[in-house]
Amino acid sequence: MNVIVFASRKGGSGKSTLAAHLAAHVHKTTKPCLLVDADPQGSLTLWHKLRGTNEPQIKTAVNSVSGIVAAAKRDGYEWVFIDTPPNLSAVVDDAIKNATMVVIPARPGVFDVNAVQETIHMCRAARKPYAVVLNGAPARRDEVESRIVTIAREQLAKFRAPVWGGQITNRADLLMALGKGEGAREYFAEGRAAAEIGRLWAAIERSVKAIRGTASASGVMHRQAALEFKAENRMRRPVLLRSAGQGLQSDIIPRGLAVLTRDDVACHAAARIRSIHHQHVEHHDRRQRQDHRPDANRPDHVLRAKAAPFGIRACLIFQSLHNAPAFFLLLLSRLCFFSFRPGSSAPAPASGRAPSPTGRTRTRSGSPASARPILNSQSACSE
Repeated sequence: MNVIVFASRKGGSGKSTLAAHLAAHVHKTTKPCLLVDADPQGSLTLWHKLRGTNEPQIKTAVNSVSGIVAAAKRDGYEWVFIDTPPNLSAVVDDAIKNATMVVIPARPGVFDVNAVQETIHMCRAARKPYAVVLNGAPARRDEVESRIVTIAREQLAKFRAPVWGGQITNRADLLMALGKGEGAREYFAEGRAAAEIGRLWAAIERSVKAIRGTASASGVMHRQAALEFKAENRMRRPVLLRSAGQGLQSDIIPRGLAVLTRDDVACHAAARIRSIHHQHVEHHDRRQRQDHRPDANRPDHVLRAKAAPFGIRACLIFQSLHNAPAFFLLLLSRLCFFSFRPGSSAPAPASGRAPSPTGRTRTRSGSPASARPILNSQSACSE
């Protein structure tokens, strides 16, 4: 059994219209199809009432379609068409999860094309193949599509979304047929509207066969849908991971025997890489802080930290008084720096401190100055 879901967050994109016309096109007594109306607006149900033949069968869904799909499979239906509301509700998510393929109708306008993104995200999250169908498009002129349709295709290509190569033109036959409870082929079999619905159905049928693996893919719509479905299925296949002692890298994958998907392996690897990166960053920052912190056992670092604020203040005063060039300011700062180097003839502090016989400055309490806590350069600047 094949389940075709018509979904789009944008209202008025043509979900009910395509579902009704395709159901009327496909339904046969020998191969019956089932309609599921999950849209509270009930457009598909109204069309079914206008039809008056009770064929194809129709059922209404409120919060879930899983039970209806399971029952349809037991009853032997070959095709199930599900019309969804224009939102991202639970019933839409459940319909996409039960889909063989999702058809996303979109009019060639900025609002519809932009709304397609969220539906595409839901299909990718559910690992379901999908295709965008341009609906309600302007008619071709000399077999050349309208400029607005070309622009819409270019924008959809940026989303990496498979797009049907044809289009459903905004024709009066489609609307007149719905008003009589008929499909396009039943209303006027030789019309252009019926021909476009027939081409769309042929593309969907080929796409489903390619997804099932019973036919080769030919064409953008079903080829991308089939490849995406197979690629996602490969990602979902379980991978038997050996323990670290059997050759598995224990830094990336947790120890022990585990059965994980390839997605889980990628998540563990990414988390481990992020952890290693953060460890390297923290180690680098710690080394930087250690290299720039003044050391009590190295008087040269202490004096440089204390001499730097004095040199900066002297430079500012000298510049404000004499407007000296940068060369003289640099020279003055270097002189101020070298005047406080160890072994220089710097005058004794006037705060009661006297040089000790060992060369270390002692305070009034008699303890070496180097034994006191040393302020860093930022603290010295704030004094």
